[in-house]
Formats: sequence, C-alpha cells, structure tokens
Amino acid sequence: MVSFPLWSHAFRYLLKDAEVEEWSGLIDNFEQHYGPAAIVAAELNKIKIVFSVNDDKETRVITRNEVELQADGNFQYGFNLFIDCQDSESKLANLAGMVAGGYCNGNQIPIKGLTVNWFHPVFPKPPAGVRCCAVLLCGGKGSRLAEQGVSTHKPLMPINGKPSLFHVVEQLQNMELDFTSIIIVVPPERLKEYNLALEGRGCVVVAQPVALGTGDAVWHALQHLPEEVEHVYVSFGTQPLVTDNSILASLAFHIKEKLEFTLPTTITPNPYAPLLRRPDGKVSNSVETHLEDVEKPEFGEANVGGYWASMKALNEILIPLQKTKWNADSETYMTSSGEFGYPNEMVRACLEGGFGIDGVPCSEPQEMIGLKRIEDVSKIELEFARRQHNFD
Repeated sequence: MVSFPLWSHAFRYLLKDAEVEEWSGLIDNFEQHYGPAAIVAAELNKIKIVFSVNDDKETRVITRNEVELQADGNFQYGFNLFIDCQDSESKLANLAGMVAGGYCNGNQIPIKGLTVNWFHPVFPKPPAGVRCCAVLLCGGKGSRLAEQGVSTHKPLMPINGKPSLFHVVEQLQNMELDFTSIIIVVPPERLKEYNLALEGRGCVVVAQPVALGTGDAVWHALQHLPEEVEHVYVSFGTQPLVTDNSILASLAFHIKEKLEFTLPTTITPNPYAPLLRRPDGKVSNSVETHLEDVEKPEFGEANVGGYWASMKALNEILIPLQKTKWNADSETYMTSSGEFGYPNEMVRACLEGGFGIDGVPCSEPQEMIGLKRIEDVSKIELEFARRQHNFD
C-alpha cells in the first residue's frame, strides 16, 4: 500500500476540474488548525472533503464542505464509511478508498473520465552528505523527429531557448544534493557533438555502442561511477519536467525506508509505464506498454522517468542481470524486444532477489511529459510557463 510516511507529508488528491486557486485558501486555513492535510474533491457532485491523518493512518479530523465531522478508527475504514454513507452514488467513494489504500491498478478503481492531480505539500528532504551520481540517458535515433523533418538529436532540441538536456543538467547541479558526477550516455556517432555541447558543464559523456535499451545504457555508465557514490539517479535528457520535489522526496523515502530501488510516481489515466501492485499494496511488477506489448490499464500509478538505485542494487542486480540476459550469438538481449530495459528489468530482478523496492506517488502527471515529437516542445514550454506563473 502507499506507505504511511506519505500521508504524514500530505499528498493531496484532486479530481478533474477542481480549481487550484479555490482550494489554496481552504488548505492553508485547514492546516493552520489541524496540520498537514490531504484533500479529495468531486466537482461533479460539488463535494469538498479535507482530511488529516497521522503516521498510523488514523484520521485526526475530516471536514466536508467546510463543516467539521468526526471519524474515528482506522483511516481507510473510517474514510470509506464516511463517504459511502453520505454519497453512495459517487465514484469518489471507490476512488478515494482505493487511492488511500494504495490500490492503484485499473481493475480496482472505477474512474472513467476522472484524472488525479496534486497539490505539492512540503516534501521531505534526504539527509545531508549523501553521495549521489546522476546518469542521464540520451540514446535513441530520434526517428519520430526525423519523420517530422528534424535532424537535431532529441535531448539537444531547444526548449525556451536552450537544449532540453541543459535544463536537466542545470537542475541537478543547482539542487540541494551532492551529485559528485553527472554522466551523459549517448550514441557513439554523437560523442563529439555532445562533448562540444557540454564543454565546461562538468559532465562525463560516454557512449552506448549499440542502442539496446535503457538498462544496457545504464550498464555502460557503471564503469564511470565514482567509487564513493552511494545512490544513483537515472533519468533522461528529454524529461525536463521532473521536479526537484520528485527527486528529493523519492530519495528521502528511498534512504529512510532502506530501499534498494525507488521510483517517483504519479496517479494518472492510461499510464504508459505502469507500476503494478498486489492486493496488499506491495509492488509486483513494472511494465512498459509499448515495447513489452502490454495493454494500458484504465487508471494507475506510473513512473515519471526518474529512478533511484543503491550501488548495492546496481552491483548485485544490474551487473549479473546483464550477463544473464545477454545473448552473445545474436548480440541482443533475451527479452521480447531484444533490448535490456530500465527500470522494468531492475524492478523484476529486485523483487525476485528480495531487494527493497517501492514507488513514491510524489509527482504531478505533467512531469511525465517527455520530448518525443515537435509538438511536445510547446507542451513542455507551456508547463514551464504554468509553473513560473504559480511561483510568481
């Protein structure tokens, strides 16, 4: 299930069409009186529910349309009972109950037409002095852009006047986190291009000889990791919308819970790369609906394109897994796509090996937007503009 610490850090759920501005004052007022809050809104039925819980998932207080109500006992039971009694026809009851319990797969949440967004609470921060390294994947042929007449490699496509990759690199370098090295993995024919583009930016550029998947790219980066590194963040030069909060909150949870592999996630309809959970809420799998030919669930939990792994997981899972999956005769991997994926292969192998793994739903759906086609540039720029407006 969604782990208890997440609730103590006030992850808040909003259904489609609820106005952020309208909720901001309500939340501020609620938290002054009751502490960190989670919220659920159903615009269709004009329901506004705010609730506060402690680390044991016991409900402290609930308000419905700003009228205070009492709900005793276990959070999940009390909250479901409360909504079911007063709004039995609303899909909100099932949605809120399932999300509160962390049951985020399409078979368990009847949510046609609904989406979930987040208010950002004050997120936890990782402890000071943690030694980290980042690996940014910049592989791929850019075939979709080439079909649109664009020859620029995707991570070097300009967004607000500078390459997508630069947004990611500058974000990592300016964070409250010690990235001892930032490694950029590129196709061999683009080594010179990237070395020139990144000159003076303190990055290490390495080649992935053949485009055989994201896991293969991470494997090629391992020999370039500094010895003192404890945790490695893997993301993409085409994912500039992953926020500081997602990176820091997931690392804090990763360290606190002594996990070996952790994914910041979001809750979204039709997830492209869903994280699957068992009925008890524990992670059971991670799939890629395109390459692995898996049907998208109607609603679920998806990774946003950033992943934390301990060096223990990389040394004891990724390296042996690469050897096991590699077929020297065909010079491909023994997978359905012939490629070695990341994070999916890591998730499965960590589960099989008994390594600690979890997803942390600390991200907004917009963070999943990556640069694949020309039209994605405007989508990303619009999201940057929205964030700047909210900041101002």
